[in-house]
Amino acid sequence: MKKNLIITVLVLLLIPAYLAGIFFPVHKSFIPHLINKDLSVNDLITRLVQSGAAVATFTSAFVALFRDELRRIFLEKHDISISFIDETNKITEITDTEGETDNTVVKEYICRLEFKNTGNVAEKNAEISMQNITTKRVSDNTVKYDIPLVWENNQTSTRIPIKGCRHFTLFSIASSQELEENDEFDSAPRSNTTIPPKLKLTNDIEYTSEIKLEITYLISYDNNRHDEFTISLDWDGKWQNRVLEMKDHVKVSFKKK
Repeated sequence: MKKNLIITVLVLLLIPAYLAGIFFPVHKSFIPHLINKDLSVNDLITRLVQSGAAVATFTSAFVALFRDELRRIFLEKHDISISFIDETNKITEITDTEGETDNTVVKEYICRLEFKNTGNVAEKNAEISMQNITTKRVSDNTVKYDIPLVWENNQTSTRIPIKGCRHFTLFSIASSQELEENDEFDSAPRSNTTIPPKLKLTNDIEYTSEIKLEITYLISYDNNRHDEFTISLDWDGKWQNRVLEMKDHVKVSFKKK
């Protein structure tokens, strides 16, 4: 297909080159010699019909050769919009019941994005991956990755239909926990150990203290298309049991490139 495109482009370039040679000839021999003869109406109509047929034939051949490319260029619209599922708080509570009291407690917060297909073409084989993480400190430190991630349906590849959407969990923050340590020879509790809250990006990337990050993600589709976006994440390492207070300790935003 690329070969056909190159040949057609070269043919198209010959037309302005020919016209340029007529008006700006490098030698007199290149100047066309036209016969000064009045054309009859029939001759004029015949020539117009022949010219129109030649143009139609060339256009038909061009469209037949590059139908798919022309459709992609002029008709197909690829557009994936990205937004937070919870635009107000950015994070969502995940609750659980506590022991015999059945009190509802927050066990973790999650931050999710929605990818909506606002174009007119279904996006096939959409895959998302983490490309790099930059830790924002006195001096930035960037670590490059290429980690395949999963969509919310636990699949690494998915289809996003027209006007459809898919969800993706950016990170989660698990609550702090207290563990009771027992004496080796005594079943009575001896002391408590507090496990700090934990921010989790992937199964292998976790943080338990204040952190400020910039994370780059890549979404790839069929036909070598891709979208790239960057997440800015700032967490002070603290935990609150209500989302209204917790959102002040977690600042997250994204920018699509």
